[in-house]
Amino acid sequence: MFNSLGRNTSRFTNASIRMYSSQPGSGGSGSIREAGGAFSDMGKAKEEQYFHNLQKEQLKKMHDHLHNEIKNHKKQAEEHHAAIKRNEEKLKELEAAVKDFKK
Repeated sequence: MFNSLGRNTSRFTNASIRMYSSQPGSGGSGSIREAGGAFSDMGKAKEEQYFHNLQKEQLKKMHDHLHNEIKNHKKQAEEHHAAIKRNEEKLKELEAAVKDFKK
């Protein structure tokens, strides 16, 4: 029983050492890119395409967001102008009432 436990422990230890190894061929990041060749070129092209598409999507979202912001601000400006007109009319009515009151 203890003998099989020792074998399993050594298997897990070897696997974890392989995962953390920085030796070539250990599956570390960038190993295909470092190797060069067709896989490297294909990987670079896919990576560049991914970031190009990501940037394109981000720019579209920003463009749409800015259009919505402008639309909302214009709507708010119209509402403010309408409120100003209402208040000016109320002020004129109040001034007329004050003049009538003074007579």
